[in-house]
Amino acid sequence: MNSRYLVAHRGLMAHYPENTLLALSEALQVGSTFIECDVQLSRDHMPMVIHDADLIRTTGQLGSVFDYDEQQLRSYSAGYHERFGKQFFDQTIPSLSDVVVLLKQWPLAKAFVELKRHSLKQWGRELVLQQVMAVLRPIQSQAILISFDYEVLVLAKERGAAQIGWVIERWDEQSRAMAQQLQPDYLFGNYDKLPNRESDFWSGPWQWVIYDVVDLSIAAELVKLGVMVESKDIKTLIEAGV
Repeated sequence: MNSRYLVAHRGLMAHYPENTLLALSEALQVGSTFIECDVQLSRDHMPMVIHDADLIRTTGQLGSVFDYDEQQLRSYSAGYHERFGKQFFDQTIPSLSDVVVLLKQWPLAKAFVELKRHSLKQWGRELVLQQVMAVLRPIQSQAILISFDYEVLVLAKERGAAQIGWVIERWDEQSRAMAQQLQPDYLFGNYDKLPNRESDFWSGPWQWVIYDVVDLSIAAELVKLGVMVESKDIKTLIEAGV
């Protein structure tokens, strides 16, 4: 097993509520070198770790992240009650600052921090980037900013981000040309959209990361090709020796 090729998607989300401190810390505990989390900005422009702009799916609350300030959001359970019942009711929505504190305890670990498009649209690229980079400054060598949004990554490079990753939506020549122009450190692609595992990984200065992979044989095949694997169940992959 080489954990440097494995990324815990929203933490160990197959076993714990996604994007919670518990899911992220458990991923590190089982041996993951890389974790991934999502960031939305609250009403008072604080980076919060949650995937959806709407709160209902993982918290059961009405409204959106943009309707509440940090203090209010941190009081809401993020236990994903529809999946886990009341088992993880004590897990609340973390702030990105909480993740920084966690990573300080794991100096060899790194986090992919995804800038979500809903927040970029709501607050603008400049503000989101400014707020997130400020919070990540104490661990900037451990943080990689990623996004589907190409322009915010261009801006991140201009602002001195240590590393960036672009999440592509289409495996086409236009995207390939854009990647060559951006020169990201990482390129992310959806496994279900991958045309051909051996021939369609564009060469460049980046490291490929393919999500969301749970099948052991597929994960092992990708790792043999030198491709990183992002999975919601990193524990099973590590235990299987992928």
